[in-house]
Amino acid sequence: MKLEKKADKQWQRVIKQVGHCERCGSTTNQLHAHHIIGRKSVAYRHDLSNGVCLCAGCHTMSNWSAHKDRTGFLDWLKRNRKGQWAWFK
Repeated sequence: MKLEKKADKQWQRVIKQVGHCERCGSTTNQLHAHHIIGRKSVAYRHDLSNGVCLCAGCHTMSNWSAHKDRTGFLDWLKRNRKGQWAWFK
């Protein structure tokens, strides 16, 4: 369990190195690492292709966030992150 938490933190650090929200462009210090395929999927939990750097609003806070509007998020991914979309499909 302790090793998994370390791996989670490292995965988050790498994803957030982008330095801005990949959806809206915000450079806030409240950046989050979002899993495209949920964290419960052990096979993809630490795969870097499974991550997108999002601000708090785009991740969880707004009505069109990745967690509140999964379909909208996946539409955005399909239009804007073609490589990750292909990986996800």
